[in-house]
Amino acid sequence: MNSSEPVGTIGALWRFPVKSMLGEELDGVDLNEGGVVGDRAFALRDRETGKVASAKHPKLWPDLLGCRAAFVEPPRPGEELPAARIDLADGSSVRSDAADVDAVLSRFFGRDVELAHAAQNGYTIDQYHPDEENYDPEGHRDEVVEAQLGAAFFNERGLPSAVPEGSFFDLYPLSILTTSTLDQLGDLEPQSRFDLRRFRMNVIVDTPSHGFVENEWLGRTLAIGDDVRLGVALPDPRCVMPSLAQEDLPRDPRILKALAQHNRIDVAGSLYPCAGVYAVAEATGTIRRDDRVSLA
Repeated sequence: MNSSEPVGTIGALWRFPVKSMLGEELDGVDLNEGGVVGDRAFALRDRETGKVASAKHPKLWPDLLGCRAAFVEPPRPGEELPAARIDLADGSSVRSDAADVDAVLSRFFGRDVELAHAAQNGYTIDQYHPDEENYDPEGHRDEVVEAQLGAAFFNERGLPSAVPEGSFFDLYPLSILTTSTLDQLGDLEPQSRFDLRRFRMNVIVDTPSHGFVENEWLGRTLAIGDDVRLGVALPDPRCVMPSLAQEDLPRDPRILKALAQHNRIDVAGSLYPCAGVYAVAEATGTIRRDDRVSLA
């Protein structure tokens, strides 16, 4: 591709204040070196096990995707985060700064949890690997595996962390998906709804091209608007979450079958079912809906 070749425009922007809960679609987001300001700022921590609650283990945490979190006012770079309002699946709500927030969340989830504001040098989750042939390259199938994520993932391997020590990101601070990938999956498997909400991405790029176009962006830089530059680091391996029910989207295991069949990509020497890419901020600023996106 030529320098600064246009690839599309910003179609949607999302922030998820509480890890594994539904988030908020926005017209604009501020970006710092740690990603979208306020994204994955909180997580539920199980006090008994010390592990972070994750919808990657839907049998243990079946109600996470029935809850939604949104900040009561926009968070700003360099400022203390405002409170987030958490709307629970039973119709009740609680603010992140409420004195009884842990008690309210513990009653709802039926477990002793706390709303954590920072990971402890990375964090650990229980991750369910679906009963799909060839989905997990390590061979896990229909089983739960303990996984270290965030800074702990990199520390365990002796690598510099791509995320801040206290963050609740899985591996990288930003995630990007194109409408071309969603359309391609929909064309290949028309019986399923490849709605962008299933994939919980920060940035959706509206692209006119065909196919899994972001697979070709690895190692390149995305220029967004006048200021923002994102370095595309890695394909985004997908867990069980895109197949889970949320809002009006039904549970659909065929989503996983489609990814395994049509878009398995080499990540660190193993083939993973992927959709979208991970990125880091090379130049920060504000991203707005309809901003131009080009490849450098």
